[in-house]
Amino acid sequence: MKPVVAFIGTGGTISSLGKDSLDVVDYAAQGVMLHADQILARFPELRQVATVIPVPYRNVPSFDIFYPQWRELVLL
Repeated sequence: MKPVVAFIGTGGTISSLGKDSLDVVDYAAQGVMLHADQILARFPELRQVATVIPVPYRNVPSFDIFYPQWRELVLL
């Protein structure tokens, strides 16, 4: 039986979509952030090792997460 894992989409670096796959510096300049389900869709291999459930939160830049957002995340 595969483990069940929740993937909480909070935005930030992991959700930022750069101009190409080698864009590791200016990726945020595009202004595109993927949602949790869109990120998981890019890694279909995950289904081989776990059942991953996307949990949407909201896309927030990493530098914009503070105590109120952490409290909200705890309650998900």
